[in-house]
Amino acid sequence: IIIGLSALGYCDWRILLLVDRMVRLDRLVAICILMGIAYGVVGQNMQSFVVADSSFVERSIKQFENVDSVSLIDVASLFVGVPYLAGTLEHEEGERLVVNTRQVDCTTFVEQVVALWRTLQYPQPSFALFVDELRLMRYRSGKVDGYLSRLHYFTDWVTENAKRGVWRELAPAD
Repeated sequence: IIIGLSALGYCDWRILLLVDRMVRLDRLVAICILMGIAYGVVGQNMQSFVVADSSFVERSIKQFENVDSVSLIDVASLFVGVPYLAGTLEHEEGERLVVNTRQVDCTTFVEQVVALWRTLQYPQPSFALFVDELRLMRYRSGKVDGYLSRLHYFTDWVTENAKRGVWRELAPAD
């Protein structure tokens, strides 16, 4: 089942949680649930990523697990060599939280660096926490509710995230 789902390319992090519990479920029911999530039938706030994205985040967490202080520069350096690609969040299947650590544009680079840095501040950092941080940063009130819920304008993005305490203004604008 996992091989079949990974062949689809995109997964939902809930799939990984369900696989752990699948032993207790009837095999056919489990397959239906997993395929429903993979195709977006279950839940409207689905996340899209490939295994390489979760692996990148988990490797990054492991790299910093015994480091007392991690800077944004330390995290940003993990993305050296990642190619630029415009429109990484755009797709035809409706709005969903996209995690793509393999290709970034200017905004997704900053979002993922800050989300990963914030994830590393938790006592038990994980890919699921990274996904939550990214969602909270990218969408109004952290809710994926269609295209208009995404913070498209940089000024909105900065203002919304300042309200959440992601960052603060160092010098007031004149």
